[in-house]
Amino acid sequence: MLTHIRMQNFKSWQDTEDIRMAPLTGFFGANSSGKTSLLQMLLLLKETTESSDRNASLSTDIKEYIEIGALSDLIHRGTKELKLTIGWQLSQEILVSEDIALKNLTFSTNIVAPTQIRRFEYQSDRFKAWMEINEKNQYYSVKVMIDGIEAKKQNNRPFKYITRPIKCYGFSAEALRFYQDTEYLSDLSYAFEQYFKQVYHLGPVRDYPKRQYTWSGDKPSDVGRKGERAISALLASSGERLKKGKGTPKRHDTLIGRVEYWLQKMGLSTSLTIEPVVKGSALYEVKLRRMGDGQTVLLPDMGFGMSQILPVIVLCYYCPEGSTLLLEQPEIHLHPSAQAVLADMFIEVIQERKVQIILESHSEHLLTRLQLRMAEGKLDSQAETALYFCDFKKGKSHLSSLDVDMFGEIRNYPDEFFGDLAGDVIKRTIEAAERRMQVAR
Repeated sequence: MLTHIRMQNFKSWQDTEDIRMAPLTGFFGANSSGKTSLLQMLLLLKETTESSDRNASLSTDIKEYIEIGALSDLIHRGTKELKLTIGWQLSQEILVSEDIALKNLTFSTNIVAPTQIRRFEYQSDRFKAWMEINEKNQYYSVKVMIDGIEAKKQNNRPFKYITRPIKCYGFSAEALRFYQDTEYLSDLSYAFEQYFKQVYHLGPVRDYPKRQYTWSGDKPSDVGRKGERAISALLASSGERLKKGKGTPKRHDTLIGRVEYWLQKMGLSTSLTIEPVVKGSALYEVKLRRMGDGQTVLLPDMGFGMSQILPVIVLCYYCPEGSTLLLEQPEIHLHPSAQAVLADMFIEVIQERKVQIILESHSEHLLTRLQLRMAEGKLDSQAETALYFCDFKKGKSHLSSLDVDMFGEIRNYPDEFFGDLAGDVIKRTIEAAERRMQVAR
């Protein structure tokens, strides 16, 4: 699980400072306040780990997840150096000595445009290892410190023979041979890559619904950036059983069943089925039963909101347990009451499946439901959540941590957090009273 992140000179952020991450982390704020950039940083690192180009410091030309431009477009105006930092809990410990096993790691990388790695570093409580460039002589050095003591060197080979890092996070072959008994250096970059394999992303606008879907029998790795593989994911997992959630009926212990359960809770549909158009066909129809009249219709006839929320629910239960989800505007095109239920689903996912959810949202209803569950004692405001408000002032983004107590109260509620609703209500009341007096005359 991701424990903290920091961005320095990344897009509109001059410095976010350390951001504490929790099982459910939410970024709220106005448009163009920098919320999405916080997720893009992680997507950029994920794209880099998946790139086949070992010399690319950051892979900005892969469009699988984001279209972010050149490295020069990422660096905050007036600056030249970009620094990205993440901290995460390892799925498997890395043994660096008889009594030191790394359980938590912090990784940071400094990059100077266009592509030069100035320094990257892995650090834990008793361990630190890094590579950095000597700018005068343009060669890289490597150093490993354990309990404040430098690791034993393999030989007296000079630093100038150490080649550049692999991407922005990997020790070169020469660096790995510089010290004795430091095979774990390659384990560090492997752990970094393994973490990002478990990071999944869903963009802010999902695909338009279709009357028919093609499925060739494959099992997709995720639902796709636009949710385009959500129906394939449902079909591929049709025979699998999910861990039963608290209060979830047994008949909903499949992926389709769990999706159906939450659609009912949101008041959108009473049933969901996916059937071949013709027996043995690779073409499938998604049929839903409408609330109210009970009529069975195809997905496009259920309204646009259904097509937008369906991939969100599917991804939450299709991804492996322990994954990290990056969700942009998961509530888009949903009725306010359904947005509130979405918060309940997220709570079940982080608690029952141990999936970390990092979202950016404009939904006051989603936040209010989270506050309600905190007040009820069903969601820990400190251990399970980290909520933030983003705004943009004087040419740069700013981040404020929302101070939420155990009763769900936000003790530092920002001005006009979701607009001035209360002000509009008061003004409307005054204006209505004055108009009634005019009419009465």
